[in-house]
Amino acid sequence: MSINVLPFWLCTFPVSCSVMAFYWCLRFKGNCDYILLPWPYLWNLFLLHSIYNPIMYMCTSSEFWRALLHTVNKLTGLLRN
Repeated sequence: MSINVLPFWLCTFPVSCSVMAFYWCLRFKGNCDYILLPWPYLWNLFLLHSIYNPIMYMCTSSEFWRALLHTVNKLTGLLRN
């Protein structure tokens, strides 16, 4: 479970903190440029999770491998006929 949850937390926590800081900066009518400067890098980190998590799930899930082997066996059985 930590393989799937920890990267999610590590990828989304900086984005969440940045959004909260930006909200309060706008609320207090401050200079928000220093908050928006790292935004593209934080967003790329956030998007990295959407690639990393499914790959790690596929590598660690016995259900996925069982379903994949079942599908491959079905397809090879169809090709033989």
